[in-house]
Amino acid sequence: MAKKNFSARWTGRLVAPANGTYRVQTFADDGVRVWVNGALLIDHWQAHSAGTPDTSAPFNLSACDRASIVVEYWEGNGTSTMRLQWITPGNTSAVAIPAGNLLPN
Repeated sequence: MAKKNFSARWTGRLVAPANGTYRVQTFADDGVRVWVNGALLIDHWQAHSAGTPDTSAPFNLSACDRASIVVEYWEGNGTSTMRLQWITPGNTSAVAIPAGNLLPN
């Protein structure tokens, strides 16, 4: 039986591979919040499907920056889905963040 009515919080460091403008993107069913360096960039803290991504406003990082990142997620009913991606400088499509660029605290 699938688990329902739970929440999770992840904290870590987002390591920038290059100077430039970044965005983070989530596909979540249900609520999601994402902070980078203390700035709340995604705030969709209500029941919704994962069909449409939430994409942050752009933010700048320098190569090798280790920006703090906090992701909160809660699941009510339905499908349990949470995926975190990013859009890196010079790109228009979101991709999974490589393990070497998403580190634990």
